[in-house]
Amino acid sequence: MLSIETHEQITVLTFGIPPANRMTREFFEAFSREIDTIRTDPDIRALIIRGSGRHFSQGADIADLLSAFAPYPEGEIPPFFEENRKTFEKISHLKIPVIAALQGVCLGSALELAMFCHFRICARGALMSLPEASFNLMPGCGGTQVLQKLTRRNTALELMLGGRNVSPEDALQLGLVDAVCEKNDLIRICRNLASQINLNFDVCKKAYYLEKVLEKIPGAEIRIPGYNQ
Repeated sequence: MLSIETHEQITVLTFGIPPANRMTREFFEAFSREIDTIRTDPDIRALIIRGSGRHFSQGADIADLLSAFAPYPEGEIPPFFEENRKTFEKISHLKIPVIAALQGVCLGSALELAMFCHFRICARGALMSLPEASFNLMPGCGGTQVLQKLTRRNTALELMLGGRNVSPEDALQLGLVDAVCEKNDLIRICRNLASQINLNFDVCKKAYYLEKVLEKIPGAEIRIPGYNQ
């Protein structure tokens, strides 16, 4: 379900069982443990998160998700969801840069995971969405708060309530991703970005880091989203 590869102090965390790479409760528990391990490893200077195979992830396993509600009275939120939110918050609190390598589909909880990463590099042809509303649910891993920091508030509401599909090019304009590139360049760009960031990582220098790596990559586009645009 999770595999870890570290080379030259850059760790690549690959998750899921392809093709869907569904995020089950077992996944969230294993992912939380792995982030704790990475957080305490002084030899890791950057983390890249990717899905196994051709997709990032289709998000939470809906059957598993709905079964989590079964033991609780109607209207009560299982603690499982709060634990998942805290797990994703661990990502943004890491002192090393965390880069999400997005390709294929990235839906629901998977998009929430990506939003907590410091960088989101997206391959052309990908598809992103928050489809929870179609199941009478809302994003439950903290994405409702983070999304409003990445894009306009009315856009955030539209994405959460409407669940529309977003292309990489649209995501770049909306502020959901930081850069768009060709699929064959995705992992190379993520590794180059990780290697260019020095030990004094400062998320406020995202533009500098991205331009340094992507300015000579044919077809790559960059946009640094502001807050509450």
